[in-house]
This record gives sequence, C-alpha cells and structure tokens, in this order.
Amino acid sequence: FPTRRSSDLIEFEKLNERKIGVKAVVNLLGKSRTIFEIDALKEIQGIENLQVLRESVSYQEQVQSAQSEAIVRESFELSQDMPEIKEIVQCNVNAVEKEKEITDGKIALSGLLKTNVIYVADDDDYSLHFLKYEIPFTHFIELEQVQRDMDVEISMKISDVYTDVKNNVDEERKILDLEADVQMEVALNRMEQKEFIVDAYSPSCSLSLETQKIALDQIIGKNSSNTMIKETLEVPSGKRNIDKIFSLNGKVFLTDSMLSDGKNHIEGVASVTILYMPPGNNIEAQSFSQEIPFRHTMDTEGAKSDMEVETELHIDDIDYNLINPDQVEVRLNIGASSIVRKKVEKEILINVEDTGETIDISKKPSITVYFIQPGDTLWKIAKRYHTTVEELMN
Repeated sequence: FPTRRSSDLIEFEKLNERKIGVKAVVNLLGKSRTIFEIDALKEIQGIENLQVLRESVSYQEQVQSAQSEAIVRESFELSQDMPEIKEIVQCNVNAVEKEKEITDGKIALSGLLKTNVIYVADDDDYSLHFLKYEIPFTHFIELEQVQRDMDVEISMKISDVYTDVKNNVDEERKILDLEADVQMEVALNRMEQKEFIVDAYSPSCSLSLETQKIALDQIIGKNSSNTMIKETLEVPSGKRNIDKIFSLNGKVFLTDSMLSDGKNHIEGVASVTILYMPPGNNIEAQSFSQEIPFRHTMDTEGAKSDMEVETELHIDDIDYNLINPDQVEVRLNIGASSIVRKKVEKEILINVEDTGETIDISKKPSITVYFIQPGDTLWKIAKRYHTTVEELMN
C-alpha cells in the first residue's frame, strides 16, 4: 500500500524581504498487507475409518488493487460586484467522495472538489478577495475483477492544480479556469468463507498430524457517521481585530479510538486557521490558528473492547460567522468512518500420515463411564476413547 502524506504548518517567520522561514510536521500514514499461501488439506484418503473435523472461517480477501486518475476542469466567472483578478495567490482543492455505484467490471464514482481561492484584485489597493466553489464530478473506473457484492475502498488526493485567468466578453479579467489532477487508490475486497480440516483421527490406527497456525482478519463491522462542532474563537492577544475574513481552513486529527460493546468512542482535535484583514488602510493580512478538541461516539454493531479498530476522520464542510471584530463562530461538519476487525487464529492440518501402528480396542472395558469436564466436546471425547461421535450419540 502507498504511504499517505500530509503536512501541518507549525510556525513561520519573515526572515527578510525575500525569505520566509517555515517549520512544519509531516504526517505519514502507511498500510501494509501480508500475502501468504496456505497448503491446507481438502480431503484425506487411504486411511481406514478416518474421522475428520472441519471448521469454517470467514475473512476479508483483497482481490485487486489499482490506481486511477481523473482530470477535472471547470471555469468560473466572477460576479459583477467582484473586482478583476490581477493574480491568484492561493488555490486549495480538496476531493470528497459523495457516492459510488458498483457494477460488474465498473465503478461509477461521484464526488466534489471543494475549492478555496484567494486572489489579488486589479484595483488601486491591490485588495485580497476570497472565492469558494464546489465542483461536482463523475469518474468511471473499469476493473475486470470488480463485482457488485464486493467492498470497494477509494482514497483520493489532489496531485496538481492549475489555474488560468481570462477575459470575459467585456474584456475584464474575471474568468478563472481551473484544472485539478485527482489521483485515486482503489482496493477491491471480498468476504470469503473457507472450510479447513482442523483435526483428524482413526479409532483403529495411530496417525501423525502436521499442523500450521494461521491468523486471519475477520471484519466484524463497518460504519460511518458525522458530528457537528460549533465553537467561538477569539482573536489572540497581540493580533489586530478582524475587519474581513479571507479564508477559513481546517484539518482534523485522531487522538484516540476505543471500542466498547457496540460502540466506537472517538477523540480528536480540529485545527482551524483563519486568514483575515484588520481594519485600516495599507495593513498587512494576518492569521491565527486554534485547536478545538472534540469527542464522538459511533455505533458499530458487534464491536468488543478486545478487537482492533481503524478510524479515519475528515472535514466535510466548514463555515463561519463573524460575531464581532474579536470573535468568530466556526462550524465544522466532521465525518468519521471505522472498520472493526477481529484476528482469528486457527490450527489447520497440512499433512496426515498413518504411522502403521494399530489400536487394539478389544482389551478395553465393554462399558466406560465418563463425567463431562469443562471444555469437553463430543469430538474430544470420541477421539480420546477411540470411538466416533456417531457411536457416542447412539
């Protein structure tokens, strides 16, 4: 699996008129899968009066992984009350999955590109302005092995964004052309159920058994939900008051995810950065960041505290309301998705041989009285006393 990267700005400082010093933390998230082959026995032949114990195990198998790319293009024309564009300062694009439809051989993905643009106006003050757009897109992924009943995981990231400013019919620089390169990682998973031979014996002869321990991930449940966070942020001391907000950006981080009976208890932190203009003329733009801790509980059927959980968080939407020059109310719609897994370990038979030693049961007592012990099964008792489960039941 590829490594997912994200970076978080810690602090910056102006070194001189041409340089800015930046300190940042780069977050790396990597996933790996172990691919192994099992030489399991399907049938055992050539042994007299053989008794076989089979057990079924369900697990998730990755059928195929692939990459896909979508180029999304869109043009926007600024409204009449917006000034012309002199230069694009910043263009942030985030890809969000809305829904996907799976058919045999094809995946139809519907998504949104959430776009935030800051530009310098072509006016006397070179004023800054903020634009916010949502670009819907549909992308088709053709994969030979995909089937309707499969579980499909798609992760998206924006690799490149290109912008170009053009004139409208009035010869004003008010048309913004945008092109985004959306890279996708696709994983096809399927629930499998296989039957393994886990034990064998013969009442009439001694057998040599060779076993192998296997560990499989069993998916107990999946779920996704959203939580709304509302918080009032105050301009830190030492910063000037707010006259106009240019942009509001946010990132969300998972700090803890704990399971209890049927629940996933999530703790996280949302980091919000506000870029704004203070009141007055010839004033530089300022920004500040604040962290908002939050908790969210997600229902996950079948979850137990001893199981493993994989939780991912993302921001679906972010909005604000300027209460006064010192306070901003921010609203974040945070999406959470989780997969609960249980590790299943089994001892399976990979080889059975007849040692050639026969078992003489003629010297055994005609009647054996046995008191059931904790953990006993009919199979264990029958094997211990060289008989069969059918004879015990009769």
